[in-house]
Order: sequence, then structure tokens, then C-alpha cells
Amino acid sequence: MKRELASQMGLNIIEFSDLGALPENKEKFDLQYEEFQKKLDVNENIILDSRLSFYCQPKAFKVFLTISDEEAARRIFNDKNRT
Repeated sequence: MKRELASQMGLNIIEFSDLGALPENKEKFDLQYEEFQKKLDVNENIILDSRLSFYCQPKAFKVFLTISDEEAARRIFNDKNRT
């Protein structure tokens, strides 16, 4: 979804992510991402992995996963792909 939004804005995914991370752009980018998700058809086979997806698709089937702080930290520190 972010790649699609980036493309619509004439940006590549790196540019989109960098601009979206700036405090002055955060609200604008979050709102665009939210609107994009709201337009998705819940009858399609789509998996949304987002902290706000539950809000954007209120009729979707939702799964909430929890993890202990210790386990989350262990996974992060042991992630070989982390930069």
C-alpha cells in the first residue's frame, strides 16, 4: 500500500518513508495512508498489518497479538536483518 501511495505521489518507497517520518509531514502521510485503507474492499482477500487498520476497516475480521516485552526485545536484538 505504501508503494502504491508513493507512486501516486511521484515518489519511490524510500523517499515516501523518509518524508513521512518527518514530524511536519507525519499527519499528512498518516491521513493519506488511512484514507487509502478505508477505500479497500473488505470482501477481498487482504491482510492489513498496521497499528490503525482496525480503525480503517471496522467490519474486517481482526486478530490482536500480544507479546511480552522480554520476548519482543529478544526478537529485536536477535534479528540479523536489523540495520
